[in-house]
Amino acid sequence: MGLTPGRRTSWTADHSQISDEGILECISYATQIVGHIRARLSKMNRVWTEFEGPHGDRTRFRDLNDPTGSAAMSGMREEFTKLAELNEQVAVMERSCKSATTIVRVVSTIIDLANEKCSSRLVWLQKIRQWLKRAIVLRFRPWILTSKQAASAE
Repeated sequence: MGLTPGRRTSWTADHSQISDEGILECISYATQIVGHIRARLSKMNRVWTEFEGPHGDRTRFRDLNDPTGSAAMSGMREEFTKLAELNEQVAVMERSCKSATTIVRVVSTIIDLANEKCSSRLVWLQKIRQWLKRAIVLRFRPWILTSKQAASAE
């Protein structure tokens, strides 16, 4: 897609011409990216939870009373807490992407049904119009013919 990490993108294209399939493809791509990010964050959180657990590797560092080591452990705990919060935000984004996919599909289906109804109504109205034209012509044919004859006689 030509995206550069850390650089903002600006969308200047005319979005009115994007098809539902194009929108679904973009949402699908975004959902995949968010899913990969969430999988990585979840894995890191599981590793940290195991490390911090009662039988985790953290127990090996209990005998360290060094202030630098304690500060490092505290810093790591703080960063992993931030990662857990980020994981929750990414989970919300993932649910939003999935909801957006459902919404686009429902709206697309509704629009297709409305277009189909309008199209079939238009065909139906055109048939009624043709039938009415024929009926009018047949009903008033003698009058139309005599009107034309009278106009040509003048």
